Amino acid sequence: MNLYKKIYILFKNAKESLVNRIKGYGYFPMWQIWNLKYTFTSFALPRLKLYLEKVRHRKKCYSIPTWVDDEFHLSTSQLDSVQLKIVLTDEKIEDLFYVWEQELEKIIFAFEYIYNPTQDRFSSLDYKTIDEKVSHGLNLFAKYYIHLWD
Repeated sequence: MNLYKKIYILFKNAKESLVNRIKGYGYFPMWQIWNLKYTFTSFALPRLKLYLEKVRHRKKCYSIPTWVDDEFHLSTSQLDSVQLKIVLTDEKIEDLFYVWEQELEKIIFAFEYIYNPTQDRFSSLDYKTIDEKVSHGLNLFAKYYIHLWD
């Protein structure tokens, strides 16, 4: 890309950002709005991957993912952290973390496909399989959105 084009894009984005700010939309250039799913995915994907790594190293997690087992979560939702630790065995905690890791991997798969559908790892899958996995991953993201903290 030549220097003129780089400068043109820089000023165009600055103008769009200023116009959007005046209209009350914030300082966003239009290219970030035209394909919002890509903009959001480029922000969320690296953070989801880092979060998964944190979950894999359980010593860095402050919460036990009881929410992945609906029945268990409902039966223990009124317990404080001390009471919860009494109820949970080490085996149950490992099971919960294992399920949470699997769910996060499904979410990350969906975001990776949205971010870059031409990756080699997707070429062996048919469209129907990909569509099902992406839909499932996005549904899990919506289901667990409130639990993406630690």
